[in-house]
Amino acid sequence: MRLRARLPAVTATWDQVLARRLAGHSLDRPSTDGVVPMARRLCGIHAQIGSAAEAAVWLRSGGAIRPADVRRALAVDRTLVKTWTLRGTLHLLPAEDLPTWAAALGSRSFPRPRSWYEYHGVTPEDMAALERVVPEVLSGTPITREELATTVAARAGRPYLAERLRSGWGAVLKPMAARGQLAFGPPDGRTVTFVAPREWLGEWKPVEPARAVADLVRAILDAYGPFGLDELTRWTALDRSVLRAAIDGLGDELAELDTEGHHGWVTAARAAAVTSIGPSRVVRLLAGFDPYVVGALRQLDRLVPAPELKSAVSRTSGWISPVLLDGGQIVGTWTQESTGGRLALTITPFGQLRRGVRAAAETEAARWSAYAATPLDLTWTTP
Repeated sequence: MRLRARLPAVTATWDQVLARRLAGHSLDRPSTDGVVPMARRLCGIHAQIGSAAEAAVWLRSGGAIRPADVRRALAVDRTLVKTWTLRGTLHLLPAEDLPTWAAALGSRSFPRPRSWYEYHGVTPEDMAALERVVPEVLSGTPITREELATTVAARAGRPYLAERLRSGWGAVLKPMAARGQLAFGPPDGRTVTFVAPREWLGEWKPVEPARAVADLVRAILDAYGPFGLDELTRWTALDRSVLRAAIDGLGDELAELDTEGHHGWVTAARAAAVTSIGPSRVVRLLAGFDPYVVGALRQLDRLVPAPELKSAVSRTSGWISPVLLDGGQIVGTWTQESTGGRLALTITPFGQLRRGVRAAAETEAARWSAYAATPLDLTWTTP
């Protein structure tokens, strides 16, 4: 279906789109400008599992940025911040960008059907109390989830809410995170902590919501486009009317891309880059929950050889597999297990591989062995 475009659609192939996406994700050559610019380009580093975020950064930096560097940026330098953002999942964001994200995500209307309240065991009145009290309790001093749950429930006069706040999924806390009223502090051992971002991060320059949404749309389309309005709505969870207004307001900064019948927006600069690039031959082993794969979930049928293989990549309970990439296409999955002081890494291709891919994948496997500082036992298998 054609989009409501200002100019005729620019045509491209999926090979070109994926080649440019690989470059934008620093998967064709290492990024050298640090973790904060990297997080900005990726619109946040998916961090539902912290070790996966650290692995994604290490890979894109060519091994220059280690997990300890990411943790230092979060806990000591405070140049990164961990919070719930897109689709209500955890991301690492540049700290200085959080006001923009809060202004954009805070524009959501947060519609909640009765089933949502029943599932989470709260009422509309409970949520109103939580959204009032949680920001009052948080400060620049990190507190544990247990401390937050106990204090908020007591102050709200609703002791049963303590159990709701102890939930690891944090569903009842996500509206406050979206508005920039809550973020994660440094862990206390194995225990998570929470802070008030304005006090934890220091200077906070408010951003006008419409401008924030436009900035967010521009960045997402640059990193993950082409997206149509449906894809963009599902990806951001922002209100459709708000996104429509942002797209209209961006005008000629956006271009419509016709990618083998798929119509979506990208930035005009990205459209020019896509049409001037050839297919990639880059081979990568991406760890689980890698931003490249998470960003492609709405287009997964374009990236795997057959529809039935999508379930091997996007599995039950939201689990995203480690994958083997060839030129941006997902051509297999892989697993790893540390056992007996060695790294057992198994690659499962989806079918016949292009010449040279196997050797390149084995080089990638050796890099992951070095990352784990563990000798490698590599196995190839079939689905």
